[in-house]
Amino acid sequence: MRYKTLTVLSAFAAVSHFAFADPIEDARAIVELTETKELYLVAMEALGELMAGNIQNEVRKNGEEMSDAAAQFAAEFVSDIMAEEMTRRVKEPTVLAYVDNFSPEALAAYRQFLETEEGLEVASKIPLMVKEGSVIGEAIGEEVATIAVEKMIVDISEEKWPEGTSSTLKRELRELFSE
Repeated sequence: MRYKTLTVLSAFAAVSHFAFADPIEDARAIVELTETKELYLVAMEALGELMAGNIQNEVRKNGEEMSDAAAQFAAEFVSDIMAEEMTRRVKEPTVLAYVDNFSPEALAAYRQFLETEEGLEVASKIPLMVKEGSVIGEAIGEEVATIAVEKMIVDISEEKWPEGTSSTLKRELRELFSE
């Protein structure tokens, strides 16, 4: 009888994490393992040209010019600071997003996976996969953008406008994209 009781208690203890897990704590553990500064540094690197262009545009608003090299340097300079701040500030809203979008059982299972050797490997490779995704996305995005712009030009020439397009926008787009 004593062994049956111990067996039942052991089985209960093994599954009790799922039954009584705190979804907030599971989400926090997930976020700590997946929302890293390295992840945001990769994202900043992927957005480097866009950031540099935005910096140049802000400088132009003040009536000044900034070289491409200076803008690129400024983008790289602020990237580390931005990645640090993003990592710090994004955590709690992301925890809440996990809790809002996943069941307690899914959070507990995901946390349990992430805390395994394989899960830690997957979590450590998230920044690399984001980088891979940005390279793939950039290559495919250029092709898709070309197709979309070509279709837009045809639609403009054939007067196929989305419902509600203002005459002012139609006129401007015709001037820009008519052949």
